[in-house]
Amino acid sequence: MVYEGNPDPSRDRDLNGVTFTDTPWVLEKKNRFRDIVKEAMPDVRGQLGRLFAMGADAWNLSKRLPLLRQVDGATIDGQTGVLTMTPQGSIHREQLWARFSEGTPEQLPSLEPEETESDAPAMESASNPN
Repeated sequence: MVYEGNPDPSRDRDLNGVTFTDTPWVLEKKNRFRDIVKEAMPDVRGQLGRLFAMGADAWNLSKRLPLLRQVDGATIDGQTGVLTMTPQGSIHREQLWARFSEGTPEQLPSLEPEETESDAPAMESASNPN
């Protein structure tokens, strides 16, 4: 709840350096769905915008639950984050990260998971004649 969701550098200048997480609805600079909604309903912003995003994701989830159940690793790029289903059937949401700079939130790049030795392809030994 650090960020109201509406850019206001003069109000938020004391938050410089603060890192926080929020939804794609709020943090993505280019979000076609949000732009269409705001054009049709200009009052959908701040907390109301976040609730609208959650409703949009609930609608999309209602249509795609079978996909998430049946396809291991399936994801939905939602307005509240990347949505996945756990083996127990719970929905997991991964949001975006941002840091305030000059009173404005700047989205941070997403981190790619590091490759572990077990993930790396097996390499054959040079001394192996086969």
